[in-house]
Amino acid sequence: MKKKTKENSPDKEVSAARGVRRTCKAGLIILLLSCIICVSCSIMLVWYNLFFASETDSSSVEPIRIAATEQTLIPLLGIVISIWVALNIYNVISNKEIQLALRMSEKVKSSLDKTEAKINTVLAMGIGNTQAEILTAISQNSPYYSFTPFLLWSFENEHIVSNFNDKILKLLVTIEYTFTAASNLNRGKSYNERNKLGAKGLEYCKQCREELNRIAKEVKGHSFLSGYLSLREGDFCFYQGYRIQTNEGKTFLDRAVRFYLEASPIIYEFLDDGEKAILYTNKLSSKDQLSTTMQAAFLMKAYLLNVMGECYNVQMQYKEAPLKTSERMICANTAIEYFSQVYDIYTSYIQVNGKIDAVFAKYLRNFGTALERPEAVPAPGFQAAELYLNALKIDPSDVLSYRTYCSLRLKELSKALLESSNPTEFFVTNSQDITRIKGFAEVYMAADPSNAISHYCKMLVHLILAFGENAEENVKIAAAQFETVMVLNPRFQLNQDTKAIRDELKKSNPQLGRILEKIVTL
Repeated sequence: MKKKTKENSPDKEVSAARGVRRTCKAGLIILLLSCIICVSCSIMLVWYNLFFASETDSSSVEPIRIAATEQTLIPLLGIVISIWVALNIYNVISNKEIQLALRMSEKVKSSLDKTEAKINTVLAMGIGNTQAEILTAISQNSPYYSFTPFLLWSFENEHIVSNFNDKILKLLVTIEYTFTAASNLNRGKSYNERNKLGAKGLEYCKQCREELNRIAKEVKGHSFLSGYLSLREGDFCFYQGYRIQTNEGKTFLDRAVRFYLEASPIIYEFLDDGEKAILYTNKLSSKDQLSTTMQAAFLMKAYLLNVMGECYNVQMQYKEAPLKTSERMICANTAIEYFSQVYDIYTSYIQVNGKIDAVFAKYLRNFGTALERPEAVPAPGFQAAELYLNALKIDPSDVLSYRTYCSLRLKELSKALLESSNPTEFFVTNSQDITRIKGFAEVYMAADPSNAISHYCKMLVHLILAFGENAEENVKIAAAQFETVMVLNPRFQLNQDTKAIRDELKKSNPQLGRILEKIVTL
């Protein structure tokens, strides 16, 4: 057995995890007491100042009111300072993550107002160069969405914007800024704010479509703009339904698919016509420029197929409104159908470009999660684990690919270990895989330390390792990780595989029972 160092002692990890929990509770108590004391002081001081002001002659009332206001701000500032101090105590686990969360909370709080102010500022500058304004609005999405190059390329064609009136052009700018705000909120849990932005976005799209239908359909660019509006309507519905695991969420996602299906043929046709026009008119003089245009086409098509697959894929995760068995089969296999087409684009893209865009890491990961569904019909030639590994080759910083790979392989290893009659043979056969998963679990935990699942993955790895050498040390590490999991997510429950591994280990090595009891079923 390896000698335990002071820094890496499992007992110290257990104590630290418990200490974190106690410190969190203490921090909350301090936070509550600080607020009560400071609010009481504020009320007393306000009452005193008002009373004092009322007893003073009218000529000096205004200065005294100002002084009273300034004095009243002192306890209010005390509240802010006390809360800040208490939060620093409470956030011992990861001050960095909490500070980020606070900044995101402030960003979310004012997102609606900021979005409207930004739109009004841009439009107030006049409509003289609306094409530039539209391109600027679209470019806000560049860091997040693969279809941005296609939209920029599309709206750079002057005939698209030159044939529409000011009302349509202003609405296009408004739609793009609203979309940017909604897409940012979609990465958090700001349901109400995101839904408000989604509803506003849909209303802007409706107004734009009504104005578009009012003008003659013969206007050049009419068909493309109709497809663009369907795309954005689908996006706004997707953001409204993506994280709401209810029947309402399902309704939004179903609507999103209908909009995307309306958009697809129009956008595909425009892409094909655009590529032909470029080739015939020789507007692009180099292969690199032509390749850039083709990349935009590939990425746009891949986005549409992936997001439609996701509309079905996420419904499989619903807990509050679980799907019926027949519905699950339809969703699982429809998702795989769309993701398979994305994979075809991925292979074609490699042939054209050589270097693959990082967004395909997410697309391959989505394909893998769809293949994991028990209701899914197997797709010959595709394995979820291999797709996750390919995703990591494309983007080694993709934390979710580490998570999905570890979760899948740990489930498979747990099953193989429980079915094995010889643990030694199991470790000989799977030693390289276990080493890889252990390394991936460490990377995942380091990248996302505030996520309970990352610590859970490490816990399960060490439970499996406890069947081999250094059983007691591995079990202590697993118990310490479980303590951390419960600090981060007090409602966490062990799944069946983990319970079975724990119970089997307890049976085969009774002296570990005392430590294993810390890994409880809640």
